[in-house]
Amino acid sequence: MDVPTYWDGGSHESVCDPSRPAWSSYYSLGSTGHDFTFDFTASGTYRIYFYFMDNDRNDPQNDKGIYYLRTTAEVTVNDAVRPSVTQIVNDAVAQCRQETNGSEYDMALWLHDWTLDQLEYDHSLNWCSAESGLTRHQGTCESYQRIYSKLLDAAGIANGRITGNGHTWNAVKIDGKWCQMDPTWDDTSDNWYGDLDQRHLYFGLTDELMAIAHSDHTANYQKNDYAYRSTDLSNNYFARNGKADEWAEKYAERIQQHLDAKEESFSIDADNQSIPPSISGIQNGIVAYAISLKGWKTGSAKVELTAESNVSKESNSKWSAKYELNAEYKTAALGRMIDDGPYRLATALDDRMAVS
Repeated sequence: MDVPTYWDGGSHESVCDPSRPAWSSYYSLGSTGHDFTFDFTASGTYRIYFYFMDNDRNDPQNDKGIYYLRTTAEVTVNDAVRPSVTQIVNDAVAQCRQETNGSEYDMALWLHDWTLDQLEYDHSLNWCSAESGLTRHQGTCESYQRIYSKLLDAAGIANGRITGNGHTWNAVKIDGKWCQMDPTWDDTSDNWYGDLDQRHLYFGLTDELMAIAHSDHTANYQKNDYAYRSTDLSNNYFARNGKADEWAEKYAERIQQHLDAKEESFSIDADNQSIPPSISGIQNGIVAYAISLKGWKTGSAKVELTAESNVSKESNSKWSAKYELNAEYKTAALGRMIDDGPYRLATALDDRMAVS
């Protein structure tokens, strides 16, 4: 048996992963056979391909080769109680337009959260489609990525598919800037790290920050033909909701001490030393972005400050998290207030101002 496919007028998709135990039992029927059952959960067309094979190669006296009988079962469902994937997606986007201001950022965020509410991660790895995620409410990373992509397409927001480390996620273009989104890894109810909202940790990342979670991604974005280069955090969830500024403010006094001492390069310890580097590295990258955008000065002179996160793993149970900062001090302009009144401008060509 080949994997069931689903089609509702858009592209075909495999509903499930045929390599998983739930389906592999149908590969070899033996002499007893198996009953095959499958629930059709959405309006649309399902196709199931069956292959019957008679293999007598193990019988040298009767070896006439391999014989196949192939047949396809095609089932069309048209049931208002079981809407199609396209209908579910269009209804969600219509609701999104009503409940947001219509900006690409607000819609991308709303659709991200809506996706997470539709399904649970399928730890058996049997289900891997938008159909399974939206109508069976379970699926792997393939389901999350496909659902979010279909929603973004319907909303008119450019997006792409990224893979790495046996995983897949989305690139999304918001207001002309690409960023990385991983709805699968965002789908959690965990709250292990204080005020770090883990449900949006992977919303609006740069390529470099996403590579902290998915190391294969470094090779992706270093390719010359990579189409989704994400270098900007202006559409990061924490940058947009003000949380990044709140985190950055906790370091302001320590940073100011170094600036008042006119230090050009210095480092400070991060406050989240106990958080694993796969998490703290991402959070601190976002905080470094906020620190760099903050207006700094010492005395009356402005300071251009750039911050970078540096999380180094010393062992499996020990790591160090710091911020490396570089400061450029701008010279304050000299000025003097002059009272209002009559003035005469004289030059060296005016002989009345000559000095003998």
